[in-house]
Amino acid sequence: NNPFKLEQRGAYTDLAIFHPNTNYIDNRPDWLFENDNKPVSIDLSDITIDYPVMVLAYQEGEEIDKAVPVDIVNLETPGTCTLGLTKGAYEIVITNGKESFKFNKNVK
Repeated sequence: NNPFKLEQRGAYTDLAIFHPNTNYIDNRPDWLFENDNKPVSIDLSDITIDYPVMVLAYQEGEEIDKAVPVDIVNLETPGTCTLGLTKGAYEIVITNGKESFKFNKNVK
């Protein structure tokens, strides 16, 4: 219950974020899958789009142009990525800034 003190010689920041020691599961930090988050595989092999892309997960029913994504992954090349999601219904958006695809995903 005490903040950590970050000392930097001659440098100043407003905020420093300390993450726990990290191991990786499918190129994602293991602590992402705590608190009921599950690793959810998203296969993009059937989607024709220029890479790199961002894969964004939104709660189903939210206004995507106003909502904050639950999880985001950058993908440099075609393949599969892993999102950290709890049980529920999601809208998955894949975009490269010029074109986008959207589909629904239920996590059980």
